[in-house]
Amino acid sequence: VSTGASLDIARILQNPLPLLGLTAGLIIIKIVLIYAAGRMAGVSNEVARESALVLAPNCAFIPNK
Repeated sequence: VSTGASLDIARILQNPLPLLGLTAGLIIIKIVLIYAAGRMAGVSNEVARESALVLAPNCAFIPNK
């Protein structure tokens, strides 16, 4: 069973802006946290920035139990 199976597409399409806003906000928070973690780990500014931009939009799928 996947998380996608429980999406209510009609509801999302009725009012997509809140979902897009929350998604963008979450990605921005993740960029900031990943960048900060990289800098604290001692990597260069360039590597921390690149890592944050590549890793932040990704997510992990947690299987339903």
